[in-house]
Amino acid sequence: MKKVILFAALFLLQIPFLQAQEKPNSIRIGYGIATYDQIFNVFEDVLADIISIGSYNRENESWKGGAFLSYHHRLWEKYSFGGTFMWDRADADIYVLQEFAGKSKQDFYTLAIEVERRHLDKEWIQLYSGLGVGMMYVNDDFTSASSKLKSGSDNAMSATFQLNLLGVRIGKGLAFFAEGGLGYRGIVNFGASWEF
Repeated sequence: MKKVILFAALFLLQIPFLQAQEKPNSIRIGYGIATYDQIFNVFEDVLADIISIGSYNRENESWKGGAFLSYHHRLWEKYSFGGTFMWDRADADIYVLQEFAGKSKQDFYTLAIEVERRHLDKEWIQLYSGLGVGMMYVNDDFTSASSKLKSGSDNAMSATFQLNLLGVRIGKGLAFFAEGGLGYRGIVNFGASWEF
């Protein structure tokens, strides 16, 4: 046990020397298209708990797209660790037994931890990939258009992920980024990045 504590202490003392010397922190504000909740519709049955009669269909569904805020810190030259908070919304008309029953508004909130690896790290351009895991919470509000059904709300949680196959960042301190992958940030996401 003493050896483990000694090793951990020596490792922690080395972190300042292992860190990237310039601008180890980054903040990103972005927007994602075709997010995890849109593609997999993991919360489709949340509304069934509210309505609880017959079969229902979601029609005229519209998605806002995912807005997110991320923070990352470089611990080593090529690797950074951090997290993301994301919000997405879906609106839909609800039909029960093929009759219009009301409207659904789903708000999706994601909180995840992430790791990234830089493959190219030049002054004006960086290429990277990454992986994230987290939890997604949905709140579904149903507004009834019929006296037969009550309005109500329900919520649920689910595990979620992000796999960034390739990301590109162009610029110095304040820059533009775009990423391609699959998960809570979407198949494509983009935005502004600030390193400090």
